[in-house]
Amino acid sequence: MRHLRFPTCSIALLIGALFFAGCAGPNTPLGAVSWLSPRAAIDAQALAEEAAERAAQDVRSEATAYAPKLSFSPDRQVLHESAPMIVTIRDPFGSVEDYELAVLYDGLDVSGNFLRSAIVHEDLERNEIRVRVPKVRLDSKRDHRIEVTYRSRSGSAVHARYEPPNCHAFRAEEVVHTGRFQPPRRLMSAIRNHSLRAGFNPAFLTGLIAQESGFDPRAVSWARAVGLTQVTPIAAKELVREFPKWPRSPRLNRLPPLAARAMILSGKLKPANDWRLDPEKSVIGGLAYARILAERWSTPASLAYLRATFRDPETEHTRLVLASYHSGYSRVHSALRRRGEGWLRSPSLKEARKYVNRISSYCHHFAEEPLP
Repeated sequence: MRHLRFPTCSIALLIGALFFAGCAGPNTPLGAVSWLSPRAAIDAQALAEEAAERAAQDVRSEATAYAPKLSFSPDRQVLHESAPMIVTIRDPFGSVEDYELAVLYDGLDVSGNFLRSAIVHEDLERNEIRVRVPKVRLDSKRDHRIEVTYRSRSGSAVHARYEPPNCHAFRAEEVVHTGRFQPPRRLMSAIRNHSLRAGFNPAFLTGLIAQESGFDPRAVSWARAVGLTQVTPIAAKELVREFPKWPRSPRLNRLPPLAARAMILSGKLKPANDWRLDPEKSVIGGLAYARILAERWSTPASLAYLRATFRDPETEHTRLVLASYHSGYSRVHSALRRRGEGWLRSPSLKEARKYVNRISSYCHHFAEEPLP
């Protein structure tokens, strides 16, 4: 019979449960924390440390080929919507009839509630365990440290961290799907072709458009950003030299957002009046503005700082471009100067953090095969 690590409550806490909610601690996206039973969290953490140490030993030996494997599906965290979370463990020489499984969220044990909400399937012939939680919602405004540890009766163990999504603005990745969105094929072809021509990742631009406008070419924001890529009046001014003949409507920049939206929907303001309402020009203009921002973060001094400060400077460069697209280069530069590695946790970039995380998630998962 399998053994799963569940938190426990003391007698006093059980009595207190008659008046209170019980032994569960604060809620997390993976279930309530069992911190009122310190032993549960300590045991889960100890199990994780033991598995990590065993994995390090296995790497230095021939045991690596026989060690259990733990994988996640989707392969990285989903931050733009609710999604299933599937953990698959394959243990060629262990026993999936008798094992321990620990789930940590930010270092705290959530094993019991996570497993109670999961569908657990054990394939004895393949020595495989599949743990599926149908719906997990991860807040895009914060980071999530999720770790899963498995140990079999025979002592084989594996520990893995469920990593956040990442996005690279300048790697060419094909868009495999667009999730709940159904943009026209002609638009997706324009996104792909213009992105590659400009040296950008099509999945990067597709994720940006999904977040900015939900693929609505007539979208208008409270900041008077317009169109698919939501180019603001300030950003549009920076593009005048590059596209001097494109139509521009000063009236659109002066109107209250609701009034502007009404005039666009009624047909009184059209692509012929302002280029931002033209889907293809919006794609080209959004890429041009992203390129301007990328160049500002690509000076020799900036690149040297990124390489010296961040483990993955390429991903961080993309995040800086996205945050600047949302909040402006100056504000992001100021946050980076003040906070260094923790620049995106600056209070002044609270909304930008959500924005960057969601686009990174769209970008990563649009380039991956969707779950069946």
